[in-house]
Amino acid sequence: MRHRLLQRLLRDESGAAAVELGLIMPILGAVLIAILSVAPMMMAHNAMRDAVSSGAQYVMAGGTDAAAVRDLTLSAWSRRPTDGAVTVSTYCTCAGVATACTTLCNGTPPQRFTSIQATMLYHGVAGDQALVSQQTLRTR
Repeated sequence: MRHRLLQRLLRDESGAAAVELGLIMPILGAVLIAILSVAPMMMAHNAMRDAVSSGAQYVMAGGTDAAAVRDLTLSAWSRRPTDGAVTVSTYCTCAGVATACTTLCNGTPPQRFTSIQATMLYHGVAGDQALVSQQTLRTR
């Protein structure tokens, strides 16, 4: 008798879908929460990266004024947070060693670089996260 009851229970598949759903739902819920918490941060980082790219395009087109590069980058930054900041720096190197931009390297001008960096603090569900986007361009 017991043997037949056990065989009948093992063959019975009613409720199997509910059990499978119960097993998979926590995993799907965790994936959904991860997507919903990371997506806004990625959108904020992409907006910051696009703004830095706009500043870099200005530099590649011949712009040399650091204040203009900063202002252009800030204005191109959509949905910029209040703590979003942009720094622009120019430096020169001779054979990979930092040098003054007015110093000649064996009779030739040194290589000049312009670096554009945007920073912000993202306040998300999982806590605060510092985001940084930087591009360095050789301008001479």
